[in-house]
Amino acid sequence: MNILITGTNSGFGKEMTITLAQLGHTVYAAMRNLQGKNSASGDELSALSETLSGQIIPLEMDVSSDDSVESAVAKALGNSSGVLDVVINNAGFFINGLNETFSSSQAHDMFNVNLFGPLRVMRSVLPALHKQGKGTIINVTSSANRFPMPGSGHYVASKAALESVTESYAYELAPSGIEALILQPGAFNTGIAGKGYAPDDVQRSSAYAETFEHMENLMPRFMALIEDTYMNQSPTMLADAVVDLLALPYGKRPLRTLVDTSGLGKQTAQINRSFEEAQKKFLHSIGLEKMAQVSIKSDK
Repeated sequence: MNILITGTNSGFGKEMTITLAQLGHTVYAAMRNLQGKNSASGDELSALSETLSGQIIPLEMDVSSDDSVESAVAKALGNSSGVLDVVINNAGFFINGLNETFSSSQAHDMFNVNLFGPLRVMRSVLPALHKQGKGTIINVTSSANRFPMPGSGHYVASKAALESVTESYAYELAPSGIEALILQPGAFNTGIAGKGYAPDDVQRSSAYAETFEHMENLMPRFMALIEDTYMNQSPTMLADAVVDLLALPYGKRPLRTLVDTSGLGKQTAQINRSFEEAQKKFLHSIGLEKMAQVSIKSDK
């Protein structure tokens, strides 16, 4: 298969790239600053490609730029005879701090990558997928998007928004034979937490003394909740989950795949079940219960 993955310089994206290329797939490994700070990552993947049964082709792509996304997708399609089988929107970043301390510009930057980035990629690849009459889009969200909490509001909101729009896309695309799927990873130690930026208006935190008192034990308890994925599991678990997902029959893959063995994952699974039952009833009430079934085109 021809597979495009964003955010492949490290973490989940890198693991998915290597795992899928090992299985013989051609992976277009998109990342920004391929000629700059991520040049070593690109060179590493190119060198590794020589040892694998599949192929890794690094691509320059900044998901926050329309032009960059369009250019990268055009190169991938040009190299693959116009066919992309799977697109995985993985690029994203994390910021931690009180919501008020981040400027509107910083909040915009987060949504521009975590939400609008995948939307740009989807709009860019969908004409080709419509022409094919099939294709799978996988958007990486987070098990944490079910649980807003102090200190991570912008990140959780961006991932929750991506999950909502992906589900809407799933209904819109299913009649055309295209899959839009959600992948919910837990809090694995990918290094993402250390790559964010500090708030522009940290001085505003002085008004939150009482809030900080309530948050005193938040991080120790949260780390205990996510201990299994963060301390005991490898990010390769997500890559393995993608392999298992793609091994399922086309059109029969679940809309939502949770990859989280921690206490947080157990709570997320409970909310997912409740939400999916409520959503099923809602779709039935408006006569769209069959719309979520991917239409298989026999001639494609």
